[in-house]
This record gives sequence, C-alpha cells and structure tokens, in this order.
Amino acid sequence: MPTAEWLNKYESIKDKLVCKTDLDAYFTEKVIGNMGVDVLDIGAVLFPTGTIFACDPLVELEDTPPFIQTIPTGTYPVKICVVPSEKYGDRYACVKVEVSREKPVRYELAMTGKEDLDEELDEGDYFGFGVDTGMGCVADIQTQAALKIYWAKRLEKDPDIDFYNDLFCDLLEENAKAHPKYQGSYGDWLN
Repeated sequence: MPTAEWLNKYESIKDKLVCKTDLDAYFTEKVIGNMGVDVLDIGAVLFPTGTIFACDPLVELEDTPPFIQTIPTGTYPVKICVVPSEKYGDRYACVKVEVSREKPVRYELAMTGKEDLDEELDEGDYFGFGVDTGMGCVADIQTQAALKIYWAKRLEKDPDIDFYNDLFCDLLEENAKAHPKYQGSYGDWLN
C-alpha cells in the first residue's frame, strides 16, 4: 500500500505521466507509423479480485506488488499487436487486456506506489517493469498467491527445480505447436 506522502506526490505529477498515444489504434488500425500490424487474440484471462500486476514472469512473478488501480472482477480477452516481419522476425508491439469494448477516453499509467517520484519527470516519461527475459505477464494477485503455494510445494520435492525449464519451457513449446501464428518453435506467448 502506498504511503500518504507518495499518493500526494503522485497526484501532483500524474498529469505528466498521461500517455498521448492512442494505444487502441494498435488494435484497430492496419498500419502504425509505417509498419503493418496484425492482432493476435491469445484467449482470456481471469481476474477474480480485480487487483492486478504486471511483470517479467521469470524474474518477479512471486513478489511483484499490485497496481494501485484496480479493474472490475471478471474474465477479459487478451490481445497482442504484432508487427509481422520476415526480415527481422515478428515483434510484439503492444498487449491489451480488453476490460471494455468501448474506445478508451484516456490512458492512466498503472502504478504500484513503489515508484521513485523524487526525480524530475519530463512530459512523456513513464514507469514500467523490466523485461530481463524478454517476457511480460499480467495477472491477478490471487493467481500470484496460488503460484507461491504451488511453487513452494514443488521446491520441497525438488530443491533444484528451475522456474523456466521445469515450469514454463514445455508449456510454451506446446502452445507454439497448438497456436503457431507469430511464434517461434520454443514459444513466444502462453495464456
């Protein structure tokens, strides 16, 4: 939970963090800038509490704090904006959890209350999460809690277990076989 001091500071600077890009265009237009784009629907995600977080799942899945902003509980479609490229390989440009089918009227940067707001922020600056492994994840805190319990039990049985190789690797490869569009053989996304 953020401190009152942090919340006051956030209120005073949050207008500097407003995204001026129409992010919805990544999912409605065929070209962004000078690049053709396509939308990949990867299924739905359940948010049983509406308290959510985002992180690199191989680095911070167990301990990432949730955002101070919440969403209505429910199950929502997840879409990825892809820049298809034979020359450079397909690139994921933007991911969207579609909480509403309405066109967004504004974009508010999700915050955890742990961000350092003492630095001078310039127009267009933003906070986010590191993608050390090149992966991103959006999940509910209830899912995070279930993972902690599951992973602790797995570690009890095998202390040498590896989070990626023994939990994600096979699932990513299976998903790539089942849904090969815009994925390499080792898998690039998993729901």
